[in-house]
Order: sequence, then structure tokens, then C-alpha cells
Amino acid sequence: MDRRNENGRDEQASAGGAEDEHMARARTLMRSVLAPREAREFVETNLCREHAFRALATVQLAATEFASQAVLSGSGPLEISLRCTRTTVTVAVRYQPSAALARQSLILTDELSTQVIQGISRASGAQTAKDGARRLWCSIATGHISLLPDRDPH
Repeated sequence: MDRRNENGRDEQASAGGAEDEHMARARTLMRSVLAPREAREFVETNLCREHAFRALATVQLAATEFASQAVLSGSGPLEISLRCTRTTVTVAVRYQPSAALARQSLILTDELSTQVIQGISRASGAQTAKDGARRLWCSIATGHISLLPDRDPH
């Protein structure tokens, strides 16, 4: 998995994921009004060109929605990640929710964002980690079709 360090340079890290994982990348973004644009740029730069190029605009939309949600309801930096499994690409944003904003209702933003994500993805979800960090994710079809014949296990 490629990660960017605090200087914005790529670092190699263990992908440690599913067997069919083709590539994975992640980057930390500062929480600011620029984060949604930076998330789109991250997707454009790092999306798997071999399998997911047809899904670029859709993945950018999901990244924008998740980064916007993190900026509106989070505190501190957020991490965006991409994972390609040839037929799907998963985009996720992890952030620490703001204690002050957690008490306020952001229902409208959540409902609109949820509708957008459900409309463009195969699966999606929100998870809360043991440390309280929130992870928003969705899997989007890449449009890639393998030209290799299916193997008969017998």
C-alpha cells in the first residue's frame, strides 16, 4: 500500500488485505475546505488505471462526499484510501468525529450523502473504531471484465 508521509511523499506499506486485492493506496489530508478537492485529486492520481479508469468520476464523487462529511463533522486530519480488486474499487475516509459537533444533528447532510453513495455503489457503510474514529466506505464497480476463461476446478 502506498502512503504519503507528512512531506507529501509516497511511502510503501504492507497492503495486508484481501487475496484478490490488486492495489491499495492511502493519504492523510488536513481537515479544511480544500479536503474534498484534494480527495478528488488523490483519486485521479492514484486510481488503478488498469481496471478502474471507467469508474473515475464515480469514485471521485464518493471521495468528495466522504471528505465533505469528515470536514463537517470531524476534527483533525482525515485519511482517504483506495483499494482495487479488479472488478471493484473501494474508497474510504477515516476521521475522528468532533465532540462538539457530535451533539448537533447533521441529518440533512447525512441523508443526502447517503442517497448519493447508495445510488453509485454496490455496497457502503459507516463504522466506528475502538478509538472512536469513524470510517465511511463504499465499493464501486470498475467495469473491468476479465478476458481469462473461468477455470474448471475438476
